[in-house]
Amino acid sequence: MAYRKSLAALMIVTCAWAASVAPIVPSRFTLPDTVRSLADLNEFQIVIQPMPSDLTREGVTAEQVKSGIKRQLSDRSLTVVEREDAPMIDCRIIAVTEPKLPDAVAYSVTLLVFQPTQIKRFEGEMILPTYTVNTIGLEPRTNLKPAVEKAIEDITRQFLDRLNQATTTRAEEQNRDAE
Repeated sequence: MAYRKSLAALMIVTCAWAASVAPIVPSRFTLPDTVRSLADLNEFQIVIQPMPSDLTREGVTAEQVKSGIKRQLSDRSLTVVEREDAPMIDCRIIAVTEPKLPDAVAYSVTLLVFQPTQIKRFEGEMILPTYTVNTIGLEPRTNLKPAVEKAIEDITRQFLDRLNQATTTRAEEQNRDAE
């Protein structure tokens, strides 16, 4: 019994010490650099890489993909432009089948955001991917089109949510610094 009381007292003292030494909540939350790179972006060019034949046979076209991404950007008051100097959303879709399972299609949908950036050891700007979001799936051919369309919508929403998070965080940091 005395052992249990000593152990309990030791645990209480240890927890109290740990709480006083290290803050439980960090004083400032820092987003990953890949997310921070999205702050304040408000216009994009959209590039859709060539579609795999497994998808085009099921009715998924590059035009539909671009239109869906464009609609989601417009819904968030972001502008789609055709200028080469604008940040670029690059959508890449891969689809593969296994001859032993011809009715199943595995796919990967990736959105990359390319923008001008600098690397200290090089002169001038480079156009590099600064943010990437990806999803994968395996679907029967009969459900491929709606599954891929939903995957594109989901990862575009994830990207837009991160863009909003980056912009909001940056504004809060600027307000805090101005005070």
